[in-house]
Amino acid sequence: MRNVKKTLLIASVALIAGGAVLAGGSWAAAGFDFAKLSTHVNKLDRQVKTLEAESTAPHKAIHVESEFGNVKLVPADGDAIEAEGGEKPVEFEAVTALAFLWFAREKCDLVVLETGLGGRCDATNVVPHKLVAAITKIGYDHMEVLGDTLDKIAAEKAGIIKEGAVVVNYPDQPAEAMGPILTAAAEAHTSIITPDKDDLTLLRGKRLENRIDYGGYRAALGLPGTHQANHAAMAVEIALALWREFGYDISDDAILQGLADARMPARIEVLRRHPLLLLDGCHNPDGAKMLAATLTRADFEENLVGVLGVLADKDYKDMLSDLAPCFAKVYTVTPNCPRALSAEELQKEARFHTDAEAADSVADAIRKAVDYADENNLAGVVVCGSLYLASEIRPYIINKIKAENESAEK
Repeated sequence: MRNVKKTLLIASVALIAGGAVLAGGSWAAAGFDFAKLSTHVNKLDRQVKTLEAESTAPHKAIHVESEFGNVKLVPADGDAIEAEGGEKPVEFEAVTALAFLWFAREKCDLVVLETGLGGRCDATNVVPHKLVAAITKIGYDHMEVLGDTLDKIAAEKAGIIKEGAVVVNYPDQPAEAMGPILTAAAEAHTSIITPDKDDLTLLRGKRLENRIDYGGYRAALGLPGTHQANHAAMAVEIALALWREFGYDISDDAILQGLADARMPARIEVLRRHPLLLLDGCHNPDGAKMLAATLTRADFEENLVGVLGVLADKDYKDMLSDLAPCFAKVYTVTPNCPRALSAEELQKEARFHTDAEAADSVADAIRKAVDYADENNLAGVVVCGSLYLASEIRPYIINKIKAENESAEK
């Protein structure tokens, strides 16, 4: 795509979104055209209406149609592609092609590409010219594809490292993951920048506030969690690398504004503070640990009600072990996904850890959880376990809060 001028490619597991948004916010504040398209939490039909991507290749690339609020991604001539020995594009590949087209049409100065799965063979990794390859914390996810050890997974993630691109690494990367990252950087003849943990200070603040000082850059992040503080340090290093290595004029003020303004739906997202309504798309043990650590650090342990829905192919037993201590009770739901674990099956497992009840629907779970928290003088409700659940439940919660606020004003 000739008009996609400059690209930043980021590889990670679930936690990458914060780093991508934090970095992008700084570029936008500096006056660059910045773009990032995310479709897991904000449904694609809310971002794109109808767009046809043309191609000079033998087969037209993608048709994207919106019908009755549901987006259909239809690979044109998919049968012909298959007949020639190729494979029909999956949804993520179609969305990636759509994103490339949109970025090109918008003539973006900087583009963040978040890998979908791994990195080496990911659809986003077709971009030939990258400025920065950022690798956040390597964790266990998609092991059936990426491998069952951190070094195997890291080798796949490190596939985004190419010659000419600066590598920005997570400041607390597991030692087992570092070998493949160092090897890939050496083979690409590029340098690795790792934020110095001694330069990162977590400042005192209110519950679920994330005030940091990284090397003199002081900001109140809109993304709770110590992992997001690490992502903020990475974002600062990315901005500095773009200035130092490639001449982009990104001022200190722009970096600070970007850190302060960055927001990401369903990433320990506080939708209401009193009583608390928090939404998180954590869907693997690492994400669950981060959420649990954030809630515990805010002194919410055993003072919350959980609404939990997971996919059957995720390591939900380990997730429950980490999350259960935060909750006085859990209401389980079935996410709107063919791979979902049923609310009843999740309840059976959750009861080994805490009081649990299967809800008939997402709305039923929210209603019961809010009532239970109120009746038992608890701090509030946390919804977590799946980005599919987050996508389904977020509009419902926002509309519910809006209706309550309008009713209170009358």
